[in-house]
Amino acid sequence: MQSGTVVRIRVNPTDEMSVADVVRIIGFDYNGMSFSQACSIALSSLLETMRTVGSVPRRGGFEYREVMRPFVGRKRGRGRRDIAGVIDQLGSDAQVPGMPMVDSPEKARRRVRYEELKFKKENDPLNWTEELWEEFRPLVDEFF
Repeated sequence: MQSGTVVRIRVNPTDEMSVADVVRIIGFDYNGMSFSQACSIALSSLLETMRTVGSVPRRGGFEYREVMRPFVGRKRGRGRRDIAGVIDQLGSDAQVPGMPMVDSPEKARRRVRYEELKFKKENDPLNWTEELWEEFRPLVDEFF
């Protein structure tokens, strides 16, 4: 049995194509995959990206009830219309607070490598070499 909440959502055509793009970009073979599975994988991937860049907190699970309390017992409401109104008011060029700029795949790989090297430098200094310094310096300039 899997944990989690089953949700049913309507996905607009633009977002449908983006789901397919995300699944392809992260390297999943989506032959034989249902669109629901693709949506779940794309959402998980994008949320992990948000956690990695610090826009969304990484939670331990102990605060689950508190965080989910506003949604308990709610079936349908005006939420979608309210959200659409807020987005319309922001306009298409607005930057949503907390939303990172999306990196290219190459820049995302460099960012991950920066995080790996930073972790190694902080947690395994005995194995830190001059070669790792040479690789790390330009990444520090780019991401710090």
